Amino acid sequence: MSENYPRVIEVDARNENNNNNNNIFKNVINKIRIVNIFKSKKDPSEDVGYGNDGTIKKEDYQIAICQDGKFAVTFDTANLRVKILENTDHRQPRFNKKKEVDSSNQNESNGSVEIDKTIAYFKINDDFSINKYYKTTYKPLPFKETHGVGSSNSDDITKENISKKDDKFRWSFDISNMYKKNDTEYFILVSISRVKIDEDMKGTKEKNIKVTKLDYKREYLSSKKFKCSSPSDDCELDVKNNKFYETHDTAVDIQSVPKSENFNAPDDNILEKTDEIKKGISIYRLDFIKNKEIEVNYVLKAVTCYHSDVISGICKFIDSGEVDKDKSCDTQQRRFIILNFRGIYNFEFSDYCDYFDLNEKFEYPQSVRYELDNWFTRTDDDCDDCGDCMGRLISCIYNKYFLVTQYKNNVQSLEVYNLAKMELETTAKRVENKNKFVKNYYSNIFSVNRLQLCFTRGISIVKLYYMENGLQIASKRFDEIKKIHLLEFIDSDEKLLILGECPKGVMISLVWDLYNTGKVEISRLDNCPITRLARTSGNILLIEDNGKVSSVLKKVEENLKLKKVDYKMITNNKCHIDFKPVNDTEPWVLSNCERKFYCLYHNKEGTQTNTLQLIVGRSTVQIWHQIQDDSKNKDVLPNKGEPFLEYIWTNRIPVNQESEKTRLQIEEFTYDDLDNFCLKVYWHIKENNGVLKKKEKIIKQKDINEKFHAVRHACKALEHLNKRYKSKRLANNYTRVHKYEEMVGYIRHIVWRFAKHEPENFKLLDVRHNVMKSLILSDCNHLIKFILFGDEETVENSKENEVKEVVIRHIPRIKLWPGKKFLMDDDLDFDERNDGIEDNEKIIPENNMELAIYHCKGRELKDTIVIAYFLEYYTRHATDYAGWMCTVSKAIPLLFKYNYDDYARKLFYKECFADQDHFSALDPNEIIPEEYRERRNHNIKFRAFRPIIELRTDKYELYYKILNPLVDFKNKMIKRYENFDNNLGKSPLALRVVPLPSFTVNDIPRKKEKYNLKKNLLNIFLFLFIPRWYQIGRGDVKKLSPFSRMILYENNDDIYDNPATEAVVDFRWRETRNFFFLLFLRFLIFAICFTLVSWAYMDHTTIINQNFLLTLIIIFYYLAIYQLITEALQFHYRGFKKYFGEIFNIFDIVSITLSVAIMTIILNDFQFSDGFESVKETDTNLTVWISFSVFLLWIEFIFYLRLIPAIDIYIYYVIIIFKAIFPFFLFMSIAIFAFAHTMFILLRNPTNIKIKDTTFSGNATNDSTNETFHIELKSDFDPKSIDNPFSSFYEALMAAYFWIGGDWVQRDEFSYWAVDLFTWIASIILVYVLLNMLIAFMTGVYEKAEIKGRQTSLRLRANHIADYEALHHINFWEPEPEPKNIYYFGQSKNFEEWYNTRKNQGSIYKEFEEKSTFTKHIFKESDYDKISIWKYDENDIMKEIEKITIIKNDLNNNIDYFIKKFSDLKNENDNDINNDEINNIINRIKDFENIQIKNILID
Repeated sequence: MSENYPRVIEVDARNENNNNNNNIFKNVINKIRIVNIFKSKKDPSEDVGYGNDGTIKKEDYQIAICQDGKFAVTFDTANLRVKILENTDHRQPRFNKKKEVDSSNQNESNGSVEIDKTIAYFKINDDFSINKYYKTTYKPLPFKETHGVGSSNSDDITKENISKKDDKFRWSFDISNMYKKNDTEYFILVSISRVKIDEDMKGTKEKNIKVTKLDYKREYLSSKKFKCSSPSDDCELDVKNNKFYETHDTAVDIQSVPKSENFNAPDDNILEKTDEIKKGISIYRLDFIKNKEIEVNYVLKAVTCYHSDVISGICKFIDSGEVDKDKSCDTQQRRFIILNFRGIYNFEFSDYCDYFDLNEKFEYPQSVRYELDNWFTRTDDDCDDCGDCMGRLISCIYNKYFLVTQYKNNVQSLEVYNLAKMELETTAKRVENKNKFVKNYYSNIFSVNRLQLCFTRGISIVKLYYMENGLQIASKRFDEIKKIHLLEFIDSDEKLLILGECPKGVMISLVWDLYNTGKVEISRLDNCPITRLARTSGNILLIEDNGKVSSVLKKVEENLKLKKVDYKMITNNKCHIDFKPVNDTEPWVLSNCERKFYCLYHNKEGTQTNTLQLIVGRSTVQIWHQIQDDSKNKDVLPNKGEPFLEYIWTNRIPVNQESEKTRLQIEEFTYDDLDNFCLKVYWHIKENNGVLKKKEKIIKQKDINEKFHAVRHACKALEHLNKRYKSKRLANNYTRVHKYEEMVGYIRHIVWRFAKHEPENFKLLDVRHNVMKSLILSDCNHLIKFILFGDEETVENSKENEVKEVVIRHIPRIKLWPGKKFLMDDDLDFDERNDGIEDNEKIIPENNMELAIYHCKGRELKDTIVIAYFLEYYTRHATDYAGWMCTVSKAIPLLFKYNYDDYARKLFYKECFADQDHFSALDPNEIIPEEYRERRNHNIKFRAFRPIIELRTDKYELYYKILNPLVDFKNKMIKRYENFDNNLGKSPLALRVVPLPSFTVNDIPRKKEKYNLKKNLLNIFLFLFIPRWYQIGRGDVKKLSPFSRMILYENNDDIYDNPATEAVVDFRWRETRNFFFLLFLRFLIFAICFTLVSWAYMDHTTIINQNFLLTLIIIFYYLAIYQLITEALQFHYRGFKKYFGEIFNIFDIVSITLSVAIMTIILNDFQFSDGFESVKETDTNLTVWISFSVFLLWIEFIFYLRLIPAIDIYIYYVIIIFKAIFPFFLFMSIAIFAFAHTMFILLRNPTNIKIKDTTFSGNATNDSTNETFHIELKSDFDPKSIDNPFSSFYEALMAAYFWIGGDWVQRDEFSYWAVDLFTWIASIILVYVLLNMLIAFMTGVYEKAEIKGRQTSLRLRANHIADYEALHHINFWEPEPEPKNIYYFGQSKNFEEWYNTRKNQGSIYKEFEEKSTFTKHIFKESDYDKISIWKYDENDIMKEIEKITIIKNDLNNNIDYFIKKFSDLKNENDNDINNDEINNIINRIKDFENIQIKNILID
């Protein structure tokens, strides 16, 4: 590197590195490099002027577009000309169309297809330096005009040269979004890479060559600034017209500079330097000055080039798409990356791109790595024309996403990686029909918007997936197209543009209206080569051979305008005025309300009259249809001649605001000769500030014609009507209630028909507008059941495990359509129950599952069957993919909060919790961590682990070099231990996924911190000496993860008897256990300090030095304060009831406070000179209290052993047994108390009760004299002294208790019949009855404790996990986020055993529907459906024909069987039966065979 072009540039002090893992060494290195900049005396800059030149090669134009679609760059790879264009047809998504879009961010289209607004134009040399600038209006002459038409010599030279270079090099380039420095300064980044194919797009497997891991050098890119002449030098300003006009017509040579290693002197004769061409990458930062008052908004100021010739590949600017409010940049640029065969190279840069640092390399996903190594790697035996991977990598990239496809067992998994985060964003499954094989296969085509993923393999089938959970939204076959080349979401993601070839080979465009009509519009698209397209964010640009850039979307729109037709309803007829209006269309309106009636259609044929009426009521617009015929009986007329509802729209005004003042007002109603009407209404609604706001709605003919609009409005109308019903607006009047139910029946029928006949379109409608929410709020349980499960027959067949295609009409989701709110202001207000109980926690549902539970709170279980429907539907599909449970995982806490434990119990017994297979196409052995794959795993039950979703990086290569040998050593030791004297084979492992996505992800805000030396020293101090505080309050429990909230609400151990729950606890317990082990360590030191100090006090010796004693005392009090503060924080967070509801907390606080109190008393005798040596006598009472304290400390120590898995279960056995026998023990204590009281009264002062004289006699011999003595001992029992065990009530209570052990002291001392009687009664009751009952009861309780011990252990661990989650966490590096999916594995037999004990549980809703109080409802076609304006006849006819065809085929099979049977009978006839009769039977059977399907249809 030459001194003229220093590799390191000055870093602005304002631009700090955003990487949180920067260490102090990197900061020091940066400072040293900054100092080196000031030592450089030469300025790496160069002045370049404006000019023009000829076209010396045949143009080869390519185009790229920035991620937000506002700017594009074109690159003539032959003549090295770079042009920056502003996209004048920029399509910015407008998700909330009611809000105005900032004009500065929304470019207005100039109405032209061509994009010709140039903001910068320059030419580069082969060494990537700037050759010259062009005027923005400059248009170079085409190659043929420069060298003459038909100039074969120049053409041959060009083709020969290009072919030679294309064999070795290819180009890749990209453009970033525009970024803002200040109000007038902006900049854009353009990257250009000359890719050397053999080195960077192919692999090599050469023999005897050692490949190093690090294939690049971490370095800063060299920089050079190319200043362009100021506008005052090269352009003159026309102040009058506010325009720049350029004055240069001739080229201006740049200043001569010496050649360097990286930047060669400019030379237009590029053809002569072919041999000197090198690979490389250059990033150009184009600085602009913007003046809004001037027509030419952006004026180029300078271009800074950052260059490296050590790497090349596909260059890509990655934008996170997130706006950083703390910075002046409009959008935070996240990464610049280079992709080639070896991996993804990351360049770090500052906010204003003052430097670029090649500092990190990411590996491809494993499946991509396998593909590259096997398909694009040359060996010594391969020929030179081995394929390269450039096209394969380009097909995987779209904006900031990288698609990885894998195929296994007829399942293709689609893994979408976010290149801004370098991690897996979502995974989708594409299941193929095993009976169908695709003959043609093209490259994968995909597109991603904010919520959805669209994918095709290039064939005519397009599939749409939800990015949030990977579930399939829609699948559609386009027979009009043979090969798909491009997919792109357009029109604010509401439509999908498909470009491809029709069977005739002509390029066509298809616009699929996903959410409004479901229709597909087709147009021909000429002169649109797919290799010349650039697309992003709903913007598609095309560059032609002559360099002209045009908007593809504008071309498609112009082609479709020529095919537009007017909407038309039914038979054209003039408006008829004389008609009978339909009354009582708003039964909830009790007062008289003015309504407007319009006849949209009136036709009379003979005696039959067909009428279509439009009615504008107080809050609804309705269309009613009626067929009348006075000559016919009403029973044969559609709907018996009564009007039926065809369409309804509501303004959704809150119930408490609906009145005559806020009613609908008609502003305009127009009606033309084509029966197209337009109704414009308005109304007023009161805002939160009390001000009335005017709202408007326009209903046109197309809203009536399109089923999407009609069904969406019908669903919202159901919600609108139910709110009024719940608010007692019908006044319990029978007539009004009947009319209301009739209207609801009509509306449900409209929705049901659409859901039945067009399930795919209904699913799309639900995705876009969430109509399921309206059905939940409208209590349409039967309709919801049909949408989820279809007809009753379908549900029954699924229970019998019959193979039948399941129709999906609804998918769960949490993320809403951008700009949409989940709930309206009054959605949760109209059904409030005045039970006087206030909820301590404000719950706001965020998805349909939560809404269903919240909407049903306080109801009986029989009235909450909609919850069972949703739970059964999601769990039934979750065995295939865990994404079905995304809303259930969020809503589980509410099941326990509102005491629907029965639903939760049945939920955790479902098959998906044990049979949920992992959804990756990888082999399980590639997912399970290596340390477990190499073990025998005999004693393992369930073990959870974090899935690897991040792309592997070499940034922590040194860390892994140190850690991996230690991990390998540990694994080897464990493996040797398991293999030692072990003849058993390896246990088979089954890999599963917890079917509860994001179950452990919380909503606690986390600050981004920089972990430097100062921060880590502070964290060490906090970690060691400061008690952990809670980062949320008691009222912020809703911020915890769903798992922790479930733990806080639940009161049921059954949920822990579940493999998935056990896996979640195992996953979260590891980090939690470390924290509680540290608490245990502090308690252990605390107890040791108390024991040593108390021992020194009671021993009165100087065995322990007084200084050491003082240290122990200081440590003791510090740890006491630490533990007391910890307990106080727990008490404040958990509350009185929950805190003292656990026996462990009681012992915690008692053991600490008692020890502190005793220690304080002991310190009264402590002397600094000799410790406790001066103590003469130990206080007996104090000794007793010391023993109590030591006893409690031992109890606390035993309780802490619950952190050890092998011991904790026995502690829980004791707790379970104690809780179980406590009521019986209390009853037994009362019986003992009764006998003690009885004996106390009887024997307290036994003056008249005879005392037994007990005499003991015997002989004693003196060994020395052999003298024998007769000894007689007589007891001296005083009943009035303490000799009497019943002299006090306490002594009587103790004596009665020891009766259980056979100590009947009263019979030994008293001789009285009452004493014997009570003793006899007590022996029967206490010993024979209660004691034996206790023994039998203990046996049963122990068996129960064995079963519940494991569950109790998991439950208490889960409580610790929930408590730890709410604590403030101290980290020394950036913590890993909680995974969306938790993987776990276990022995296969454990899953089978668990499932076999719980199968045949049936559907969750089965028990409720079998009750007599439940009314079943079956939807069916009505007689007026045939004359309704909504037509589904075509599909119905095809289905009927298909059914009849099946019947006919079965009939033919039976006919063949009978003919064969009677023919055999005829041949075997022994003249017992007349052959003529047999022939007649055969002929009659053959007559049935001749019946045609068309005859059956006619009949």
